[in-house]
Amino acid sequence: MMTPPDPGLTLLHFGDLHLWRIGLDADPRFKRLLGLANLLLRRGRLFPLSVARLVLRRIEHDPADYLCFSGDLTTTSLKAEFEDARRLLLPLLDKWQARFLAIPGNHDRYTVRAAGRRYYETLFAGEHARFPFEVDLDAVWTLIGIDCSVPRRFTSRGRFTREARDALAPRLAEHRRRGRRLIVMGHYPLLYPARVPVQLDHALPERMALFELLAEHRVDAYLHGHKHQRWRLKHEGVTLLNCGSAGMDHPRHRPGYLRIQLTHDGIGAVQSVSLRHRADIVREARREARAHEAAHDHAPPDTGELPAGEWVTRLLEEDGGAVH
Repeated sequence: MMTPPDPGLTLLHFGDLHLWRIGLDADPRFKRLLGLANLLLRRGRLFPLSVARLVLRRIEHDPADYLCFSGDLTTTSLKAEFEDARRLLLPLLDKWQARFLAIPGNHDRYTVRAAGRRYYETLFAGEHARFPFEVDLDAVWTLIGIDCSVPRRFTSRGRFTREARDALAPRLAEHRRRGRRLIVMGHYPLLYPARVPVQLDHALPERMALFELLAEHRVDAYLHGHKHQRWRLKHEGVTLLNCGSAGMDHPRHRPGYLRIQLTHDGIGAVQSVSLRHRADIVREARREARAHEAAHDHAPPDTGELPAGEWVTRLLEEDGGAVH
């Protein structure tokens, strides 16, 4: 009798929406003033709400078993930003309910005051308000969510404390003792492709200590965001997946998410789903028009519409270069 194929699980992984509002929340600290200046001068243009809406709508209609969010719902942790995020994500929360797994990012802990008011925990965390949290996805896979995001006065660095290590290590050991396959989801990259520089004021200082802990316990995959580029790395048996940004409208790093297949044997295919840049769509329309004119000796009728194919789905291959 033939063994039936392993159906496995499908995860959708997204992050770094960076929804924003103009305001200070009666909290005129230097970090908040700095964030507001950056928002007005640069970040606001890079994160239009219209792009976030398109990506979230695409995710809503993409069938999957679990939806994973790796942090940075907001830009400066304003209460209004969290309320906007809650409204925008409500269709996803309704669809996936307890299967929507999320952690905060550094922008969700932007100032000491905002972190102390626990906006993220109140509006999003639900039963996963304490970290690390653990979810058995099926009979084979377990996901553990960790929180390394802390408010800093000047930088965007995180923190993986001794207490966090002491909380995570026995959980990893116990799940491995049970024969579980393991995914850990955090916000910060632990390793970077050689082509991507590490900004020390933007990184997790203890990233190698955390990576070594995951490798020691033979964790299958680490999901993260923070750096707004998608990549797939594998080092010492651990697959590291960066979902990029779901909200940034940048010509080279397009908004989107990852679709991850899990099998009983490990991490399967990983697809990048991204929104094409409007300029690319226009260029393709012009190429098609020139090809049509060359073949038919006349230009195609101008309907005033852009061609279909706004979304690009491609297999995310492992980055073959060195990591650091």
